[in-house]
Amino acid sequence: MADRDEYNEKRVNEPFDIFVNADLLINQAEQLKRMNEGKRGKPYAYSDALMLIILAVKEYFGLPYRQTEMLGGIWGARIPSYTQICRRQKGLKVPLGI
Repeated sequence: MADRDEYNEKRVNEPFDIFVNADLLINQAEQLKRMNEGKRGKPYAYSDALMLIILAVKEYFGLPYRQTEMLGGIWGARIPSYTQICRRQKGLKVPLGI
């Protein structure tokens, strides 16, 4: 019985671990500062970590880009437009730990 309870608890928390990996979210301002150092043109407004989380949600639920953007409105969060999500995913390096 204990093994089953442990297994169930692990599965319940699994999506949260995928989408909100604390290592990705630490020091968002510092990440943006590093990303924008020496960059020409308009600075990035969203960190790579945030883009990875948005893309993980998109893939997990099988959403198109526009519906992924819509989720930000539902959550009341400021997230990138679907065109920004599409463009930024091409240059992202996905850490294997997520």
